[in-house]
Amino acid sequence: MPWWSIAGSGRATVDVTTSLPNANLVLDVYDLDASGTGPLITRQGHLVRSSGPVELDLWSADWIVKAGHRIAVDEAHGRAAGP
Repeated sequence: MPWWSIAGSGRATVDVTTSLPNANLVLDVYDLDASGTGPLITRQGHLVRSSGPVELDLWSADWIVKAGHRIAVDEAHGRAAGP
């Protein structure tokens, strides 16, 4: 098949361990070409209050993934601003 498509919204479950409350969690999904670069397809963020599983409902997308491309999931985290 020369391509395949992603349509609708997805869901990801991330098992989070945190030592501080109010940490930011962001999950990004990319369409990567052979050189390893490509656009963001969907994402979602969450304020993590404590350790445990976090359900993320990703933004809806309608995307065609070309042959030879791959999907990458990138997770970012950090301490929320404030006290």
